[in-house]
Amino acid sequence: VGEFFHVSRTYIFEDSEDGKYTSNTYEWCEAGITPEIKYLQNISYEKIGYGELFDADGLFVCADATQVNESVRRMLEPQGIKAMVQYLIFDDGKKRGFIGFDDCRQVRPEWYDDKMLQETLITTSRLLSTFLIKERNMERIVAYQQILSEKLLEEKRLRCETMLANQAKSTFVSSVSHDMRTPLNGILGSVELAKEELNNPGNLLDYL
Repeated sequence: VGEFFHVSRTYIFEDSEDGKYTSNTYEWCEAGITPEIKYLQNISYEKIGYGELFDADGLFVCADATQVNESVRRMLEPQGIKAMVQYLIFDDGKKRGFIGFDDCRQVRPEWYDDKMLQETLITTSRLLSTFLIKERNMERIVAYQQILSEKLLEEKRLRCETMLANQAKSTFVSSVSHDMRTPLNGILGSVELAKEELNNPGNLLDYL
């Protein structure tokens, strides 16, 4: 895409869940252009005033980067950006980030006037957005299924532990009951015999 539109960089920024911050997650650079992705993480929309730049359709066209507000210009200048086009990513009406195209070689006044070029950039951005949102939603589904599976496994583990504990308790009680019953029967028999002899002392003397 970057090569087709003769730009220096093509990139995707994805927003935090609360929509207050955005991070560069994908970046392509033409030969001789310095990658910036590692420096563009957790950027505050409020701090740089980025929320004001996009129009009602989610498009931001800047044919000359010197014309943006000062806070944005301070961010763009170290990246060598001369011109840029950006388009918001939406998912169910919620802003999720944006896709951008930078030219670090020259200003691009035609980006203001060439409506066909703008529409082509917008269409391309929408297609990329669709693929990105599909990928992210699939990741969320997989993550949710993993959490659900882990929860079910934990429940099964607890049930197994409870069942094994109950079995062990039953086995222990049964074993103790059996092991104690034999000597206790002998003791009880001796006690009964002793009681009988106490009641009839003559029997004991005859026995002796």
